[in-house]
Formats: sequence, C-alpha cells, structure tokens
Amino acid sequence: MQIKLTGKVALFSDIHGNYLALKRITDLLMQDPPDIWISLGDTVGYFPDGELVLNHLRHLNCLCLQGNHEKMLLDGNYCGKDDHYRLERQKRLLSKN
Repeated sequence: MQIKLTGKVALFSDIHGNYLALKRITDLLMQDPPDIWISLGDTVGYFPDGELVLNHLRHLNCLCLQGNHEKMLLDGNYCGKDDHYRLERQKRLLSKN
C-alpha cells in the first residue's frame, strides 16, 4: 500500500492498552489537528484497555501498523512471557468487532 503524506502527520507507538495516555495525547493534538494519524504498532498489551484504545483509533480514522505485540496476540505465541505482556488477558477482553 502506498500513502501520500501531505500536511501534518501524527505518529505514535507503544500505547500498549493505555487508553488514558492515548486520550491525553490525542486531546492535545486536537488543538491543532493533524491531517493523518498513524500508529506504528504495539497498541495492545500490558494495560487492560486495548479495546478502548482500538475504538479510539478507529474514531480517529487512524492508520495502524502491526507491531510485535499485535503479532503475538494474533499468533497466540507470547514467547513464554505472557505474565509480563498480559496478551492472553487482553485477547479475552477484546470483542470480535
């Protein structure tokens, strides 16, 4: 996929299910809104609010790249570190939408 980037671009990554942090960042950026929002990955994991994060990114019409945490969540391979990543819990909390 090829995307032509013109205007202001908001890039962020490593939200890891931290909805409050994402909301704070996007609220600040909305004072002078970017033309495009891009998440560089790792939107889920660690914090429990992955679904809120994903819904917020949808609301922003954010382009989202897959990070290693999304890949681990989708593959079900947590590299033996799910007590740290908390992706299995996140998978149970996410809706099918």
